[in-house]
Amino acid sequence: MKMNTSTTRMPPKGRVAEHNTDAVGAPGIGSRLAIARYWARAETKVLPLVGVLIFLGLWQTLASVLGPYKLPALTSLWPQVVTDLWKNRLLEAQGGGSHGLAPDIVYTIESTLSGGALGVCLGLFVGLAMGRSYIVRGWLEWPIQLGRTIPPLAIIPFLVIWFGPARSAQVGVVLFSTTVVVVVTTTAAIRNVDPIYSRRALTLGASSNRIFATIILPAIVPEVLAGIRVAIGLAWGVEVVSEYAGAPAGMGTVFEKMIPYEALAVIIVAIFWVTVMAVLVDLLIVLTRRRLTRWMPRASR
Repeated sequence: MKMNTSTTRMPPKGRVAEHNTDAVGAPGIGSRLAIARYWARAETKVLPLVGVLIFLGLWQTLASVLGPYKLPALTSLWPQVVTDLWKNRLLEAQGGGSHGLAPDIVYTIESTLSGGALGVCLGLFVGLAMGRSYIVRGWLEWPIQLGRTIPPLAIIPFLVIWFGPARSAQVGVVLFSTTVVVVVTTTAAIRNVDPIYSRRALTLGASSNRIFATIILPAIVPEVLAGIRVAIGLAWGVEVVSEYAGAPAGMGTVFEKMIPYEALAVIIVAIFWVTVMAVLVDLLIVLTRRRLTRWMPRASR
C-alpha cells in the first residue's frame, strides 16, 4: 500500500528571522491608527492653546516696550474687565451714564443681532428667489452686484441724515451689509450644485419644485451657513463703526468718548466684551451648521 506524503515548503533561512521580527517587533496597523488618531485629537486641542499663549506673551512684551499709556499690560486690565462693566467714572463724567459699559454692550448686541437676523432672512428670501426664477435673477442680479461693490460704511451718512442718530440707522447699515453677503452666497451655492442630480431626478419624473426642495435646498445648506457666519462676523464691526458716526449708545459712542482722553484701558475692555459676544454667536452658528450637516463627512464640515 502506497502512502501519500505531504511536503511542507520552508522559507529560506534568511527570511525566517525577518518574518518573525515583523510579526512581533513592529506595531500592528490598528495600534498605528490609534496613535495617529490620538495625536490628531491632541493637536486640535493643544495648537489653539499655544496660539493664545503666544498672543498673550507678545501683548505683555509690547506693553513693556510701549508703556502703559500706549498699550496697557494684561495684568492691569483684568480688574477692569468686571468693574468697568458696571461702573466707570470717566465714562459717567462724559455723559455715558452711571451703569458702566453694560448698557452700551447691550445696545450693540441688540442692534447687531436684530439687523443681522433681518438681513439673513431677507438675503435668503432674495437669494432663493433668484436661484429659483431666472426672471427674478434677471431683475436683481445687476443691482445686487452693484450693491456688493458699495462699502456698507459708505451708506452710513445717508441713514444718519434720513433717520437721525437713532437705532434704525445702525440696524439699517447692518441689514444692508448682511443682506448683500447672504444673497451673493446663496446664489453662488445654487450655481455650484452639480446639475447631474437634477437631470437624474428629471428622468425619474420629478417636478422642478420637487427638485428644488429635495435636491437644491439640502445641497446648499453648508455653503449658505458658511456665508451667514461670515455676514454676522462682519456685522459686529459695521455696527460699531455706525455707532461711532452717530448713535444714542453703543460701543462706538464709548470709543468716541474715550479717544480724546486716551483711555485705552476702557476701550480694550469694551472690545473684549464685544469679542466675547461675537465669539458666542459664532459658536452658536457653528453648532447649528454641524447639526444641520451631520449627514456630511466630518472632514467636510
